Amino acid sequence: MRLATHVFCFGLCIGLSACGMSSPHFYGIAATTVRVDDQLFRVRRKGRLAESVRITPAWAPRLGPVAGQAEIAIEGATGCRITRIAGDAAMQVARLDCPGAPPPPLHPQIVCRAQHSTFSVARGAPEVEIDCFPI
Repeated sequence: MRLATHVFCFGLCIGLSACGMSSPHFYGIAATTVRVDDQLFRVRRKGRLAESVRITPAWAPRLGPVAGQAEIAIEGATGCRITRIAGDAAMQVARLDCPGAPPPPLHPQIVCRAQHSTFSVARGAPEVEIDCFPI
């Protein structure tokens, strides 16, 4: 019984220490912290890929709203358009399209606010106009 308690506590400590950590592909890359509405993300970029990790605690968040906020965070931090994104409510990886320009420098903290949103019938998805600025 005592061994099981120690193993559980050790596993819990290891699991909690991983919150906000990057995946192995993005290990060692400095993160930009981006706030989109009420969510905080850590965004890392490596070449044509970017990763966002949601660091705001939430109980069972729905992927739909979080995915949209993650897209805004990634595009705001990298200055590039997302061509593909995959992941879950905690971590997302996006393929970037940055034609003809070197990547902009990452700022340590960025705030993004949605200014206008519409639903695009052609894309079958919402389109959001955002303003992002370093703080």
